[in-house]
Amino acid sequence: MSERAAPSLADCPNCEAPLARPPAPFCAQCGQEARVRAPTLMEFLQQFGGAYISTEGALWRTLKLLLTRPGALTAAYLRGKRRSHVLPLRLYLTFSVLTLALLKLLGHAPFSEEKAERTRQSLQTGTFSVVGVPPVVLAMEHRQFVCTGLPDWYCTRARARLEQDPGTVVQAVQAAPEQVIGSMGRAMFVLLPVFALLLKLLQWRRDGQGLRYTEHLVFALHLHCVWFLSLWAVALPSPLPLGALAWSLGYTLLALRRVYGRSWWGTAWRAVLLLATQVVLMFGMFILSVLWSVVS
Repeated sequence: MSERAAPSLADCPNCEAPLARPPAPFCAQCGQEARVRAPTLMEFLQQFGGAYISTEGALWRTLKLLLTRPGALTAAYLRGKRRSHVLPLRLYLTFSVLTLALLKLLGHAPFSEEKAERTRQSLQTGTFSVVGVPPVVLAMEHRQFVCTGLPDWYCTRARARLEQDPGTVVQAVQAAPEQVIGSMGRAMFVLLPVFALLLKLLQWRRDGQGLRYTEHLVFALHLHCVWFLSLWAVALPSPLPLGALAWSLGYTLLALRRVYGRSWWGTAWRAVLLLATQVVLMFGMFILSVLWSVVS
């Protein structure tokens, strides 16, 4: 839009402070442009770059510190160094959105013909498993219903569904991973505060000099960003999924050591417990989603 469509104003449209005469390009009170006009597409791109890419290199500095020095980003934030890096919640939201988009994209990949043929054969023989994680088992074996480790009311409803319309149930189970991905964002916002609470309990100090809950939450946000990256390596076609898991464990160990300053042994068992808890929570969420898809 041309300058003719952006006339000079007597007062600032943002803070309503009187503008200087002769007209200045910016308000002396709040710093907003004195000439208001419709934004151009290039300005939108510049705003995006300024907020997420440039900001004097804040994003790149943040990623470099996050990935190369475990725990250093959290330690810097707790010391009060905050303007130089992307804020923890904003960084976490960025990583979580990218991760969910990636998983959703992979979840839309069509089933192979081989897998579809196995599904048809399973339905014909009446032998297929919905959940097989002892002691929880939900399956059909030669058209005989098997349900262990689950409440009686659930087994009754699941049996009726599997015996009456097994094809629909199998399709619902196959769609369960996509449902899990769709609800993962909301679930993580519930699990993350629980994870921070577990951190506080594990790092409890009798002298009362431990970190506050919100400071543990900052560490949890940074740590989950790294775990999201590890999940990318596991989800994408990659020859090194075990390497990604090993890196997650090593990173967690070093980050805990740097932030909390405990002994190597005390840090090691806490790192293993934290990773195991996260895996159990995520796997449990997936199993519950599959079980719900059978009776819903």
